[in-house]
Formats: sequence, C-alpha cells, structure tokens
Amino acid sequence: MKSIFILYFLFSLALAQTFDELKKENAKLKEEITKLKLQLLQSPSIKVVNVREIFIKYQKAIDIKNKIRDSYQKDTIKAKNEYDKDIAKYPIYPMSSRRVNSNLEIRKKRKILGEKFKKEFERLKNILYTKLNSSAEVIFKEIFDEVDLYAKINNISVILKVDDLDTSHVSSDKSWGHPSTEKLWKYFDNRKVLYWKNTMDISPEIIKRLNDSYTTKTSE
Repeated sequence: MKSIFILYFLFSLALAQTFDELKKENAKLKEEITKLKLQLLQSPSIKVVNVREIFIKYQKAIDIKNKIRDSYQKDTIKAKNEYDKDIAKYPIYPMSSRRVNSNLEIRKKRKILGEKFKKEFERLKNILYTKLNSSAEVIFKEIFDEVDLYAKINNISVILKVDDLDTSHVSSDKSWGHPSTEKLWKYFDNRKVLYWKNTMDISPEIIKRLNDSYTTKTSE
C-alpha cells in the first residue's frame, strides 16, 4: 500500500512538472507570436502600380482622347474641303487650249494655295498635340492623386511604378522604328523593379476607383 502511494506521489509530481513546463512553453510561444505580429505590423507595406495600364484603361482618358481626335479630324476635313474648293478655281488648261499660256500663273497660285493648306494642316496638328499633352498632364495628376489617396487609406508605405515585361510595344511603336540593341538596353536599364507578385499590383483597384468616380460625376 505504501509503495503504491509513493508511486502515485511520484507520478503526480512528474505530471505537475510536465504541466508547468508546458505552461512555460506555451507562454514562450505566445510571446514569440506577439513579437512576430509586431514585426509584421511594423514592416513596410509595399505595392506596385502599372501607370501605363491605368492610363490606357481610364475611361476619362479614353473619352478625352477620342473627343480631341474627333475635333481634329473635323477641322482637317474642313480645311481640305476649303483647299479643294479654292484649287478648283485654278484649273490647268490642256496644251490645245487657247489659255494654255495662263498655266504658269495658275501653277503659281496653286502652289501658294498648297503651301497655305500645308501650314494650316501643321497648325491643326500642333493644336492636336498641345491638347493631347495638356490633357495627359491632367490625367496623370488624377492617377497619382488617386494612388496617393489609396496608399493613405490602406496604410501602404511604398508604391513602386512598374510596367509590363513585354517588349512588343517597343518594336510595334513606329516612333521607335527597329528596336536596336541600344534601345532595348535603355528600356531594360530604366526598369527599377524586375519582379513582383500579382497580389502586389493594385492597378486594377486604382482603375476601378477612377472609373467609378468618373462614371458618378458624368451621370450627375
């Protein structure tokens, strides 16, 4: 009987020690978890945006560009019609005509009209580029303001500007011509971020916020 009591006492003692050790381990584990949570909260939140994609998909930018280009097209058609009307007043006479000697003076007048139309065309083109550039500045400001607001609302520390790794636009853009090695090298050299997870890209959210706001304003 006495030996059984001793065994029970030793077992209880061992169990109590094990329980105390488990409590200490549990407390230590909780402390580590708390530290980890604090580290996560204190670590900077980093996201990325594709400004090119946002600009292309922002409905306001699309509408403004189409409006400006439609106006330019109407103005150029009007200028061409006026040119055709004026040039028709000075026909070139065939060699068999009695008025063939007038052709020299007629060609001079036609040349003047042609230069006048060329200048008008250049003037309209300059107006087009000026309007597109000034409108683009407004759109970019709205995009960056929206990114700034989104960062503050969602407590984001850093937002990096990225673009697609696809280089097809480098070769398809006529202003680039043939994408030489030097130009491609410059394209990649200007890239500051080479990899990011899709979950880091907030471009779709920025696009949605901009388009929702634009739709609300235009429907008022």
